[in-house]
Amino acid sequence: MGLKLLILCALVVLNQAAKLPKSQTATCSRQCTESKKFGYETGKTYDYDYTSKVSTTIQGASEDKAEIDMAAKVHIEVQSKCDLVLKVSDVVLTESDPKSPNTRRNADVTGEFKKSLEQNPLMFSFQDGRVDELCPSNDEQTWALNIKRAIISAFQNSMDDFSQEQKTKEMDVTGSCDVNYSLASNGWYTMTIKKTKDTLGCVDRHGYKTAMQGTPYRVPSEIQSMPLVKSTHECQQGISKTGILQSSSCEEQHVLRPFSRESSGAVTETKQTLKYITESQSRSTKVSTEKRTTLAFEHAFDNSNSANAQKEVLNKLTEFCELSKDAVKVSTAKQFTELVRLMKTLDSDSMESVHKKVHSGKVCPKNTKVRKFFLDAIPMVGTKASLKMMTHLINTDEVTGAEADMWMTSLSFIQHPTKDMLLELKPLLTNTKNGQAMLAVSSLVYTYCKTSSCANDIDMVNLVASLEDKIGVGCYADKNNVNNIIRALRAFGNAGFSSSITMVNSCLTRKENPTEVRLAAAQAFRRMACDANVIKNL
Repeated sequence: MGLKLLILCALVVLNQAAKLPKSQTATCSRQCTESKKFGYETGKTYDYDYTSKVSTTIQGASEDKAEIDMAAKVHIEVQSKCDLVLKVSDVVLTESDPKSPNTRRNADVTGEFKKSLEQNPLMFSFQDGRVDELCPSNDEQTWALNIKRAIISAFQNSMDDFSQEQKTKEMDVTGSCDVNYSLASNGWYTMTIKKTKDTLGCVDRHGYKTAMQGTPYRVPSEIQSMPLVKSTHECQQGISKTGILQSSSCEEQHVLRPFSRESSGAVTETKQTLKYITESQSRSTKVSTEKRTTLAFEHAFDNSNSANAQKEVLNKLTEFCELSKDAVKVSTAKQFTELVRLMKTLDSDSMESVHKKVHSGKVCPKNTKVRKFFLDAIPMVGTKASLKMMTHLINTDEVTGAEADMWMTSLSFIQHPTKDMLLELKPLLTNTKNGQAMLAVSSLVYTYCKTSSCANDIDMVNLVASLEDKIGVGCYADKNNVNNIIRALRAFGNAGFSSSITMVNSCLTRKENPTEVRLAAAQAFRRMACDANVIKNL
């Protein structure tokens, strides 16, 4: 009996021991390269000193400059060959004193900068030098993540072979760029690698927030952005013969071309350095890998409400009242752009309150142009509040006909839709008077789902199900509903939502359906992923 009990206890202990690593087997890498040009050892942490300086001057016009400096300790923990974790500590942020440029003062008085930057470790996929994915914590602030992107960018090296000059494509905090690597020197203990890039040819670099609607696109050209800023980017990395980064120094210079002469003009220079300190054995840090992103700089647009937002919008509308009393003036365009900017800060309640005052005539009752300006600005705002207002005005027939159609078309130009925005638009799908709504909303669904997981999101599934209601069970098309079915199928094609595969397939395979319906069904597959579940349902 005693022997049986001993064996049972041993099995339980072994079973629990086998389970322990599962809580620490979080991985960010989806694959792991076999190459071994770097020599980082699993279970070790490599410590670095990190510094960063940004200075802005008006060269040739003034000797004044504005500078901000950051210093920190950077710890690179190697959990496996292809999974590394970045931790930051001892963060110090200082800035130049405007009254005494050579004097530094604390720029983090509240300590919030230090706290936020040190709070979360960041796991990243390290493919023998190339960083292809980051797995940040869900509560990581965007600005803090961007700083960590810059640190990892200085750590990254995408060469296949240190001894061979190489031109390759690389994604880092400056965007996706063509990069030239070359061996600058090869000493007994370390080698120096030089890395340069032409930022004019970089993509995924800029963020735009203007009242002008537009969609970015790429062309086969060495220039991917307007050359208003002349930029240079160069890094030097010192790497030991054992494959450990000893140092990294990256410098950038940006000169605003308009009103500049040669190197004179508005100039911003940045310099960041990593210097190896030591290495030590480490304990595995628990990290979250639910969220994934890249090294590309993330542009976050703050639409938070200011306490005086509603008052500022009403004041701007009152200015319109005076400006447009007799005729539309040249300055009206600038004022309209400012109105759109101010309306971006309104929440739903404030937006509705402003609308009621404009609609009732409390704002400029003798000038109807003000109401027109307000209505024209709503689709240009592109926030949750503005989309809720658009839905309300269309569904209550306050905005109809060609104007409603233009409003629907404007939705396609929203570059960063959120789930809340889409849910505000859902009531438009029940509006039988405006057929454009299905096409416009489905385009936004596709844009949103490109960067978010929608397949298991019940809210998104329900939204797409609203489109399925337009077709009906079995997809029986006749002269009374054929136009609605074709429009719904085109909307499915826009959305590219695989959960609708069965419905679309019914429209395609039902031989009694008109040819135009079956053709629209075939075209609806254009954005759907060809995964196993889709093929199984065909």
